[in-house]
Amino acid sequence: MSLKFEERFAEVIETSSFNFTAQCYQLYETPPLGSVIKAGEPGIFAVIHSIKNGPVDAGRRVFPRGSNEENEDDIYRNHPQLKLLLSTQIESLVIGYYDNSALRIGLPPSPPHLHAFVSSCNPSEIMDCTRDFSIVRMFLRTPMPAVDEVIIAFLTLAAGYHNDPKQFLVEAGKSLVAEFSQDMMRLNTLLRRLTA
Repeated sequence: MSLKFEERFAEVIETSSFNFTAQCYQLYETPPLGSVIKAGEPGIFAVIHSIKNGPVDAGRRVFPRGSNEENEDDIYRNHPQLKLLLSTQIESLVIGYYDNSALRIGLPPSPPHLHAFVSSCNPSEIMDCTRDFSIVRMFLRTPMPAVDEVIIAFLTLAAGYHNDPKQFLVEAGKSLVAEFSQDMMRLNTLLRRLTA
């Protein structure tokens, strides 16, 4: 699935100063893990750290339906109501916000509103969010599962928006050395994954 830049794909359904959850308009249609997105106007920026698929109504269980189907597409074709009963949600770590048309890295004065539109960022916004690596520090100070995977996904995706992706990853590696100087095994794993 590839969203166009600044295309609205979700709405905020739960929010705090540090993160927000958004429900996607279409089942399975979301930017990938580690993507920089924005919510509301003029914009609160965040990085997707979790993607979850499940029932719209948390009290309803999902049951297998494909025992007699040829493939997964047939399940959805023969049970069109599933697209109304299931949803894709994303959880995102807030990393910055617009303040008088300038992008600031850090927590905004208030979180995005409920029902704020969520869209993918344009290349210029992604570059502005990734000019330095203080966001990696934000990841490390926020309890989240699989934080190393999110860091790798974020840095790898961000590199593609910079003029010199290799140089961006070299600088990212240097910032990881500073953060993980006391944990060489973890650092080596991250650097290996970043340069793979």
